[in-house]
Amino acid sequence: MSKQSNLGPIDPQIGGLASQAILQEFEDAEKDINSNPNNALLWQTIIGKYHPTLLLSCKQAIEWSEKIVSEWLYYNMCNQDPNKVDNIIKIFLAKNVFRQDLTLPILKIIKSYKIQFLQLIVPICTSS
Repeated sequence: MSKQSNLGPIDPQIGGLASQAILQEFEDAEKDINSNPNNALLWQTIIGKYHPTLLLSCKQAIEWSEKIVSEWLYYNMCNQDPNKVDNIIKIFLAKNVFRQDLTLPILKIIKSYKIQFLQLIVPICTSS
């Protein structure tokens, strides 16, 4: 990978919406209603637009995405080293990526994760 390359989050979409964002909205609604029951009607209007099976579909999409990306990394980039795979997956789960910047240039990530990231990714990307 070059310094112009980008690594993006593991961020499955359902109907053009990020699965993690949908789950987060339901969590926010639950917290808000528990702390202020008067907001239940507001949240009912907001989350009432979703199909009843959407939450399960979101969870399944996230699990499937993590599984397939893990397998791709394991067999193709990480020389079948599960520790490298787990660390990369943790870094790029959508819920762990900064929400305002869902596609992070590799240099920004290297700077953020310093040595830990370099030991993890650079040997994988530069080996042939």
